[in-house]
Amino acid sequence: MSFSVKVKDELSIIAPNTRESARAEIAALLMFSKAFEKDNCLIQIENRGVVDFLIDYLQVELMQNVPLKLTTSKSNKRQGSTVYSLNTSNKKDFKKIYNMFLDEDPVVKYKLKENSFNCTAFLRGAFLVCGSMNDPNKEYHLEFALNSDHFAQILLDIFNLYDFNFKKTLRKCYSVIYIKDSESIEDILTLMGATKASFSIMGIKVMKDVRNRANRATNCETANIDKTVCASSKQIEDINILIKTGDFDTIPDNLKEIALIRKSNPEMSLKEISEELGGKISKSGISHRFKKISNLADAAKRGKQ
Repeated sequence: MSFSVKVKDELSIIAPNTRESARAEIAALLMFSKAFEKDNCLIQIENRGVVDFLIDYLQVELMQNVPLKLTTSKSNKRQGSTVYSLNTSNKKDFKKIYNMFLDEDPVVKYKLKENSFNCTAFLRGAFLVCGSMNDPNKEYHLEFALNSDHFAQILLDIFNLYDFNFKKTLRKCYSVIYIKDSESIEDILTLMGATKASFSIMGIKVMKDVRNRANRATNCETANIDKTVCASSKQIEDINILIKTGDFDTIPDNLKEIALIRKSNPEMSLKEISEELGGKISKSGISHRFKKISNLADAAKRGKQ
């Protein structure tokens, strides 16, 4: 099951707070349904719970005077999923329902700028029929694909009330608004009522951060090991030069001491060598002594040339 389907399943079981909120949600379901009006179609959606909610509400509002026809088909996009289509039997009944919910601008009709419950319900309905979201394990991306630029602008205006920075683009015959900021997506899901999905994203972000920190630490440790190995190889090479030229026995005892430790422990870091010496010499002090050994080795090579 995709993350987008999980979000819609969570949203589909939320009961609107008031009758007006329910009407606002239904208005969005009808308004943004891509199949709306085609063959008197009210909605076409894969979520059965949304269709049942719509049927139950319409039967109460219309006193069961408008017959509704529910049909099913297999989805072309998701293998094994079912698409539910809800239609009226004639144009007159369709028009009756249209006038009940969409006879004027929904922003004005349902007071979306003034009533947060209605606004939340409207956005929830919009996402259920034309929204989608990528798996946050792969990418942070939430979008609405709409039939017209006019519909896209309506949603943009509503999201602007909450200072969400959506972007707009065209994709095939749809006007798409989208957002990629993870924190904004969390807030939008929470606003619509998908709190489980929002917390899931937060958890995924924490896990990603932990993995990134672990990777950085591993990379840093690997780099330090490589650095130690390279430095150690050069130091052992210098020591072997002094031994080969017969100069090793003449070098000061303090240099001979760390040289012997290095020869026996090529994998040791400067810190570990310092600990081997009881901490009486700092890392910088040991590094300075290895530089002296290197200079002596260079001089010994030059003297043998």
